[in-house]
Amino acid sequence: MRDEIDTISTTVLVVDDSPTDRTLVARLLTVERPDWNVVETSTVAEGLKVLARQSVTVVVTDVFMPEMSGEEFMAKVHRRFPSVPVILTTSLGNDEIAARSFELGAVNYIPKRRLADDLVAAVDDVLRALREAALARDVFSNIVRSQTVFRIDSNLDQIRALLHLICERLQTLRFLQEDEVREVTDAVREALMNAHIHGGHSSSGNYETGSSFGGAETGVRADSIIEVEFSISEERICFMIKDQGSGFDTSTVGEIDESKLRNGFRTMRRNMDRIEFNSSGNRIGLTKELTPSRAV
Repeated sequence: MRDEIDTISTTVLVVDDSPTDRTLVARLLTVERPDWNVVETSTVAEGLKVLARQSVTVVVTDVFMPEMSGEEFMAKVHRRFPSVPVILTTSLGNDEIAARSFELGAVNYIPKRRLADDLVAAVDDVLRALREAALARDVFSNIVRSQTVFRIDSNLDQIRALLHLICERLQTLRFLQEDEVREVTDAVREALMNAHIHGGHSSSGNYETGSSFGGAETGVRADSIIEVEFSISEERICFMIKDQGSGFDTSTVGEIDESKLRNGFRTMRRNMDRIEFNSSGNRIGLTKELTPSRAV
């Protein structure tokens, strides 16, 4: 499938304070793909300077660095360079870190023990997705109304794949700016992670105590399903995300002080024009209104 991605000029930025690990990543990339340009930096500050002065296709960064964590670095990249995908690597690989990296917007997460097997393939996947998105943009930009319903297993791989698909679809909409695509994607990510974390548990969440839209949890029921309805029209973009959990008391949401809400809910409230819940609290609706001048 290399011919599908050869047309993309690829620059990979590698950020890692460990000279050994940084050299290993660069070697893996250049040996397998000698046509790729690999830029190495040992600090976050240097990495941000590279991003500011040249075009970077994808960033590969360590999670734990003394100057600034890879998560903080990724948040800066996500905010200042939203179109640049980020792959996280770390020596400490577990489900919680994997879930956290996804919440922050990483396109992939690779434990360093798996770099030799998975790194090049992960970058290939990013390039393929970029090319397919570019090819689809012209076609999908002609669609003025669409509705799609997904039923996926509540696992991080399927959630990541679905979110990537949604982001690609949003990028084809000519009336959405790059920062708006990022904002909508961030809001949907938070709703999906809430459905993943709480949809497979019998206990209800609470926005004020922080048990909902919080950090990753393990032990999600294996057969848990998430249903996502995604619709686009000339007037608005809508998402309905439903899980199989017991929900929460939705009557208390409007009464909770904004400062006591978890970051995930604040992100959804800030990035979308309207948030709605069903009576049982296990379905959330997100709406982004489109002004007539911006619509297709």
